[in-house]
Amino acid sequence: MKKFTFISLAGTLLVFLAISVMTTSCKSKREENAERRIERAIEDATDEKVDVDIEDGEITIKTEEGDMDIIGKDGEMTIKTKDGEITATDDVESWPEEIPDEIPEFTYGDIILLTTSNVDGGHGWTMVFENVPDEAFDKYKKELKEKGFEAFSVSLPNGGSINAEKGKIHVAAMGGEGNASVSVQVEE
Repeated sequence: MKKFTFISLAGTLLVFLAISVMTTSCKSKREENAERRIERAIEDATDEKVDVDIEDGEITIKTEEGDMDIIGKDGEMTIKTKDGEITATDDVESWPEEIPDEIPEFTYGDIILLTTSNVDGGHGWTMVFENVPDEAFDKYKKELKEKGFEAFSVSLPNGGSINAEKGKIHVAAMGGEGNASVSVQVEE
């Protein structure tokens, strides 16, 4: 039997949110059809009974495990559950100020997407970059080590990956061909 977890469904739900029409306050046939499609997809994926409600730009999913609210507004999408909150936005111009100073800023490219999470057990940030030079991963690994991180990496001709740890802080970076993803997780 498949077990329902909020985080494992986030990706699936984001896709449905993007195709769902949620702009009117009255329930339209399109919203009712979207609710049924989302319910069916979640129930097929989890073998759990769910109730989906789309209203005023928000999707609420109710299960035996609890509720999940998905809110899309002003270029930002937020998922709220009993375990915490995840927000994604493409309206980002710089490295988030909330990231602890002991983590070196990844300065090799342009941030095009930011996801933040405040979930039981910690905080996280994931940034997607473009225009990243090939040597970025070697340079960033050096910066992490200079800040006291234990770092392991795999180098490829056009990119690579890094996993670094220092106490309750985890940093992962990967990419190539001008693109990169950097994830920072801070455990409480």
